[in-house]
Amino acid sequence: MNEYGNVVKRGGVLIEDHNLFLNMVLEDDTDSIIASVTRFDYPQIGKPIVENGKIGDWYLCEGVIRNEWRKVYIKSARKLT
Repeated sequence: MNEYGNVVKRGGVLIEDHNLFLNMVLEDDTDSIIASVTRFDYPQIGKPIVENGKIGDWYLCEGVIRNEWRKVYIKSARKLT
């Protein structure tokens, strides 16, 4: 959230709390889709994925699609491997 371009857009205002988020691509045998863990859900859902996950790990994710965009907002995730 505090990357240079984002800070400029906010007029130089830094976000102190909840400033991390996670974007990833989820794939199965049919297609791929962008998935996001919001900055408010990051400590519970995103941080364990970032700290413990490796390429090739399998996760079961539950989320919602908002505004008909092809993007899933993850609400829960469980590591399967």
